[in-house]
Amino acid sequence: MLKKILITTLMVSTPFLYGNTIDERIKKLEDKLLLLEKENKKLENTIEDLEDLEERVDDVEKHSYSDKVELTVDLINQRDSFTKTYGNGKSYLDDDMWSTKAMINLKSKENERFKFTGRVSMYKYWGDWGDGDGYKYKDDALYQGRIPVDSTLYFERAYVDWFINPESNLPFVFSIGRMPTADGPSNQFRKDGKISSNYPAGIMEAVLDGMLISGNFEKLTGVANSAVRVGYMKLSTDFEGNSTRQNVDIYSGKGRKNQYEDQLGIGFFLESSIPSIEDSFFQYSYTIAKDYGSSQDLEKLQAVSDNYNLGEDVGPLGDLYLSSYLLEVKNIQDSMDFFLQYSQSNYKPTAFDKKVVATALSKEIKETTGNSYWIGTRYQLPIQSKPKIGFEYNKGSRNWLSGVLTPSYLNYKLLTRGEAYELYYIQPIGGGNNITFGFVNIDYKYTDSSDRYVGKEISSLTSGEKASTIDKLTNAYIRLQFSF
Repeated sequence: MLKKILITTLMVSTPFLYGNTIDERIKKLEDKLLLLEKENKKLENTIEDLEDLEERVDDVEKHSYSDKVELTVDLINQRDSFTKTYGNGKSYLDDDMWSTKAMINLKSKENERFKFTGRVSMYKYWGDWGDGDGYKYKDDALYQGRIPVDSTLYFERAYVDWFINPESNLPFVFSIGRMPTADGPSNQFRKDGKISSNYPAGIMEAVLDGMLISGNFEKLTGVANSAVRVGYMKLSTDFEGNSTRQNVDIYSGKGRKNQYEDQLGIGFFLESSIPSIEDSFFQYSYTIAKDYGSSQDLEKLQAVSDNYNLGEDVGPLGDLYLSSYLLEVKNIQDSMDFFLQYSQSNYKPTAFDKKVVATALSKEIKETTGNSYWIGTRYQLPIQSKPKIGFEYNKGSRNWLSGVLTPSYLNYKLLTRGEAYELYYIQPIGGGNNITFGFVNIDYKYTDSSDRYVGKEISSLTSGEKASTIDKLTNAYIRLQFSF
């Protein structure tokens, strides 16, 4: 009887005993969860604080960078429609040729002693997957950023200006690096921009490395913009006979006495405003290009070197001497701009160039003298949007040889041994941006416009030569230019 009573008592009391224990456990779990939620909240706050701190640090770094360097962007999209007419009268159309050039401009902010200027650029034809003409110049530093190739970014310019005695009556500026030797005067008129180079476009258009010393004579002479500049450029370097602008065995020199020399450029520039003419600019320049030649020659020499005895003495090529006179007058009666440039060239080949190279390439190479005229005007129409129309004309003699190191297929008209003209209309679209409609016509009178060879009259060529020689070239273009 007693046993039954105990069993019954335990059965009745057990749920109550274990029920209290479970409640306590649940309560403890709830407390732990609440504690975890609090800790998690603290952790979330800490993460937010860290993110805020990181953002503030980034802002400080960006602000610090922007305090030192200004960054602007230029974007040019252009549609070209080329018509090439060969000496035999046959014409070919390269239509709907779109290209994009993007330029990131870097400039350090005001500093009493030093200033950095740079430009990173990308230039390519739309839909060009590596078979365009420009690819043979892709690795040539002289053309980087100047020829449409691909989406590779190049430093088109990167140099430092060092201001010496800026407060004196004769301050100097020493510039060194990848120099602004392209887009010089007077290209700025048809591009509706500012002068971005001190080197005249008629005789210099390439990406060059070097140094320049400029003396500002404004205070001494009282003449605005009066300056004297002396420059030294390195176009190519001879590394023990293997030049950076070529990689061919004929100059690597087993047992040869003379080697291919460095290609150097030395220039002198004198410039000022003309006191009696408002908004005027005059520049005289004299440059020497030592061992001036074409990288295309080296490719051709390599092609014939197996079948032609180049001899033991492989020497340098000739020297090119260039002089140029440039006059610009802006804002004539607040609506017209005008410029005129006259240039002379004198090429003096070496014996190696006249005999060995000329024979190997079946070209005539001798001392030559040439000249070129380039004249242009631009007029702002009396319309609220301030559009501009312009006209340019240039003429080169039979043996005109420019220091413009740009392949002629790029439609660089200032190389022309013959006549060229250009008409253009610039329509502003706001924000410093514009659309330009233009037409270029080039009439080649002589061969080899971009080389140092003696020019031949195209009309006197054989039928075979005429079939491979461009006689006329036209281009109708639309250019959309944006600045940010």
